[in-house]
Amino acid sequence: MRKITLFVSIFSFFLLKAQTAPTASLTIEQPYNVCDYNTECQTLTANYTELYSTSEYEVSSIPYYFVDQSSLINSYNLLDDKYKTLNLPFDFTFFGNTYSAISIGANGLITFNEVEIDEDCPWQFQTTIPNTNFPIKNAIYGVYQDLNPQISNPETNDYPNLTFKMIGSYPNRKAVYTFYEMGFYVCQYQNQGQTSQIVLHETTNIIDVNIVRRVPCTNWNSGNGLIGIQNIAGNLGFSPPNRNTGSWSAFDESWRFTPSGESITELVWYKNGEFLTNENPMIDCDLNENSPSDTYTATIIYNHSPDNISEITTSQNSTVIPMPVIPEPENIVLCNQNDGFYTVDLTINEFIISNLNPLAFQISYHLSFDEAVNLAYQIQNPSSYVFFNSNQTIYMAIEDYVSGCIYVKPFEISAMPNIAPPNGEPVQSFTEGQTLDDLIVVGENINWYDEPEGGNLLPSTTLLENNTTYYASQTVNGCESRMSTTQRFAILAISSLNLTNFDTNSFQISPNPFLNNVTIINNNTNVNLEVYSVLGQKITSFELINGNNTVNLNNLNSGVYFFKISTDNKSQTFKMIKK
Repeated sequence: MRKITLFVSIFSFFLLKAQTAPTASLTIEQPYNVCDYNTECQTLTANYTELYSTSEYEVSSIPYYFVDQSSLINSYNLLDDKYKTLNLPFDFTFFGNTYSAISIGANGLITFNEVEIDEDCPWQFQTTIPNTNFPIKNAIYGVYQDLNPQISNPETNDYPNLTFKMIGSYPNRKAVYTFYEMGFYVCQYQNQGQTSQIVLHETTNIIDVNIVRRVPCTNWNSGNGLIGIQNIAGNLGFSPPNRNTGSWSAFDESWRFTPSGESITELVWYKNGEFLTNENPMIDCDLNENSPSDTYTATIIYNHSPDNISEITTSQNSTVIPMPVIPEPENIVLCNQNDGFYTVDLTINEFIISNLNPLAFQISYHLSFDEAVNLAYQIQNPSSYVFFNSNQTIYMAIEDYVSGCIYVKPFEISAMPNIAPPNGEPVQSFTEGQTLDDLIVVGENINWYDEPEGGNLLPSTTLLENNTTYYASQTVNGCESRMSTTQRFAILAISSLNLTNFDTNSFQISPNPFLNNVTIINNNTNVNLEVYSVLGQKITSFELINGNNTVNLNNLNSGVYFFKISTDNKSQTFKMIKK
């Protein structure tokens, strides 16, 4: 015989097993510090329980549990086939309607109908649910059967047959109603006492039915018993398998009725008390360095019914850390090398934190933005970084030990294309006393050497020597042409005293410098004049007649120009200055 032992308050024998049931909850994932309000956004994620309307339910078997009744209980003695009306400790929504009171029937049910004083709780039923003619609708049946709570129970010495206990805290309290050790109307205690429990969950509107013992009285009402729920019209009901009006036995089992209609959950984000968005995650890019602290509030609104709307709210502070004043690093340009391998000192850009406390920052170098923000895969030996013949972006990560922020500053490293040698006339005449400065070469930052490779660097004031070759290079953006090619531009200097193939005395050019017009006295025939810029660009040309020629050059800007006079496959270049 199955025996329930009296407790030091009678129910201490029941073991409450922890159950994992959906609970209404709302938390916000911890925000991160926003370290650069110009480029970053604050992202917050709310973790919350999504709830559904009570227009539909899902029925599921759950691990058996029973709420211990040993303390903090209210107890009542029910009368046979009568109701006990009680106020609910919280509003409860059932099939779309919200209630603040219930009526507990002595035959193992709870109805949300308003019952009259001394109204009978029906005991006789034969049909399953849903049924529009069912004797009592808008109810929770757990277990519905013909009980007689007024029969003396030898096991409990007439301990109250109905108890109420509330457990948990808002918004997840549970109202627990226990039908304890009740006998049948006919069988009385021949089948031992019948004990079951109905548990109402706050906010989620979940219903649990726990059965300690149910053994049918087959001698009366066909032994019918029912576990389930049914709406007020009797056209919608839910019941576990094999528990819908029949003669069945059950021990230590629990059933759950979970609302499964449309979602009734709405998430609302507020920023400093003002509506922000309904999206989750919440992404806020409207950050202000002048107001570094913002309060984000998430509210979950559960719209159970027009009469029952509940809210859960939680807040999280977020901080914007203004970015310190950090200049931009400089791009690094290297001179071309023939083998394509380059070594560069990346740390030359660390000057950008010179105005900050160096002890508060740590700098590392990376090959991608993601690696930089995560301080992953740092470049080793950044003062001697080697790369091969291609442009690269280097990401400088500046870690702030105080705030935990990481600021990323990219810069480029690249190799310049080959710098070509300067150009000019390969054979040029000079008069006694002239220097390298008097040779006409088109290029930038000209250097002179005495050999095509290596050799000695010659001052530009070096006096020209007859029948001597000089070698010129140019330097562009700090890179000299000699570093990218083995051949410099060669000029053979010939003294005008030794010229036999060009009679320079047959030409007279004046004035030099000139303002607008240049006069050329020509004693030859078939003579051509070409005018070039210092960059070697041909600007204009003229045919010179024998005699006096006046050339108008008022359209030229002030500067240095080269006049090339050619005749019979011979030429001479003159350096002219326009005022």
